[in-house]
Amino acid sequence: MAENRIDRQNGRAEAESCAGGLRLGCIADDFTGAGDAASFLADHGMRTLLLIGPVEGDVDIQGFDAVVIALKSRSEERSKAAAESLQAIRWLRQRNARKLYVKYCSTFDSTREGNIGPICDAILSETGQSYTILCPSLPANGRIVEDGILYVNGVPLAESHMKNHPLNPMWSSKIAELMKPQSSWPVFVVRREEFAEEDVLRRKIESLKSAHEHFYLLPDFVDDVDGRQIVSFFREIPVWTGGSELLAHFAEAEKTRKENSVSRRGRLMICGSCSDMTQKQVKMWVQSGGKAYMVTDDDVLDPERRIPAAAEYYLEDPSQDVLFYSSGSAGLRKADHSVELSGSIEQFMAGLAAEITNRACVDRLIVAGGETSGAVTLALALQAFDIGPSIAPGVPILRPTERPGMQLVLKSGNFGEEDFFLKTLV
Repeated sequence: MAENRIDRQNGRAEAESCAGGLRLGCIADDFTGAGDAASFLADHGMRTLLLIGPVEGDVDIQGFDAVVIALKSRSEERSKAAAESLQAIRWLRQRNARKLYVKYCSTFDSTREGNIGPICDAILSETGQSYTILCPSLPANGRIVEDGILYVNGVPLAESHMKNHPLNPMWSSKIAELMKPQSSWPVFVVRREEFAEEDVLRRKIESLKSAHEHFYLLPDFVDDVDGRQIVSFFREIPVWTGGSELLAHFAEAEKTRKENSVSRRGRLMICGSCSDMTQKQVKMWVQSGGKAYMVTDDDVLDPERRIPAAAEYYLEDPSQDVLFYSSGSAGLRKADHSVELSGSIEQFMAGLAAEITNRACVDRLIVAGGETSGAVTLALALQAFDIGPSIAPGVPILRPTERPGMQLVLKSGNFGEEDFFLKTLV
């Protein structure tokens, strides 16, 4: 049972991340860099919150896709910079940020004893991630990386105006050389053509993982094609590092993923009411050819086994609309028997709703029946709602604040017309 609870909690986290939640947590090495990173995210469709660090305690991040924390790690003493960066990363991890991003300057500003290496090393150790990427490129401002060399407007970094920087004079154009005196781990170049044979590149990475506890990969990043390629290939890595422009490609990929996810999802409809109107609504849905599953008395009396089995009926194809209804909703139960089973039916339907929403992204949930609606909202731990327009007299669309992106309809048994399930939230 403990393992089942853990699986369901993990499934719930996955479902919530699909519906909304914090998709990216970013720490930036100075205030202007934080604004730079936040602007790329916001310009590409992510609702972004910018915080001035260090950040402690509770901050309302509900409804935001990304949080960017501005630090002073670019110029602080290196141990302090690493400690503050770790504190910010821990804060973001506690809020279940799905992707973590360490943002530094696109000219990789760093002395030989600089802060980029210590910060990235500390975060890799903290997260247990074996490797990550270094992507300082900002093609929009003429900063690109090719074959391990950072160029500024076509000039190698150490030959550009940055060689005379008053705080961080750039002494090399090769990122691997800049990292060597300040990081404990090696840097390996990934050239553009290597992405053409993904299996070969993955084997190369596995070989590096066998040989090194931690390491960095430095991919070519000259244009948008490279940016999209990097985001796609390294999408499973939980921690990235780089300049601001890679965030634009991340945001674009997230927008596409979210749109595709939404387009694949059907409505989940749960009906426990036995009212005359509900029976008519269920009958019309079934006669129209809608996908439906009748919850029988045998199901209700064996919830531990039957709830997962019923949930699979929806999960086998979440793109389809599915109505789960009780035998009473179909007019097949005697009145005296209905009273005896009513409480069990409500709990079965509530457990079914929790099982499905824990394991899949459900953005449209319709519940028919007053007691069933109460049981479902309690099972899903929903307490606060943004009230939307009414789709029938006395039946508004509810948007749970705990599950951004979800539309919830709770219908009293006798409310709505006979075609209610056919036209609600289509």
